[in-house]
Amino acid sequence: MHWLTRHWYRPSVVGLLLAPLGWIYCLLMALRRLMYRMRLLPRVHAPAPVIVVGNITVGGTGKTPLVIWLADFLRREGFRPGIVTRGYGGRARAWPRVVRPESDPEQVGDEPVLLARAAGCPVIADPKRARAARRLAREFNCDVVVSDDGLQHYRLARDIEIAATAGMAHDLDCFVRVPPTDYATVTRCFESGATGVMAAQITSADHAEEFVSWAKFAPRGRRGLNPLGF
Repeated sequence: MHWLTRHWYRPSVVGLLLAPLGWIYCLLMALRRLMYRMRLLPRVHAPAPVIVVGNITVGGTGKTPLVIWLADFLRREGFRPGIVTRGYGGRARAWPRVVRPESDPEQVGDEPVLLARAAGCPVIADPKRARAARRLAREFNCDVVVSDDGLQHYRLARDIEIAATAGMAHDLDCFVRVPPTDYATVTRCFESGATGVMAAQITSADHAEEFVSWAKFAPRGRRGLNPLGF
């Protein structure tokens, strides 16, 4: 992974050779996203608001600490959060699976067990995140769903997207990528009608709390990005 990360972030022969594959992937993802936006493919709306936390860069970006902190923050604010995750690496034959601190990582994956142990809220692993989100609301009475690593899972409708990235500031069409400590950019992002925030590399729970403490005061964007009031 370290070898791939080096080629991801700097010009190289390997990067040039792999670039056409990246263009094809981007085109396919753009077409897929467009089909969901045009309602040619159906989206599933969970019974509760959905916050998607993901990453778009190779290497560690601090997505898991951000998910853990976000669940704790929501709980302290009086919400009943639950986490849905894919269960990557799990060998279970039947899904969804309710993940508990004592669950077997071989069956449900390492990261879901880590989330169950550290987040202090219900966790369900399921490749079909929409199904897991509905189960969280139905069985655990969760009023907020945090989707771990689900930016590309367009079938599950979402209210807020947070993309963790190791990159520096760079304006996009409807996002803003925020470098470390440059939280004032978050406010400008929402003022311009952004539909999400790309959080720079989150290295600890304290860093996550500092980032969100700035983001939560941002004005409402054109889609109303503050539906939970934080």
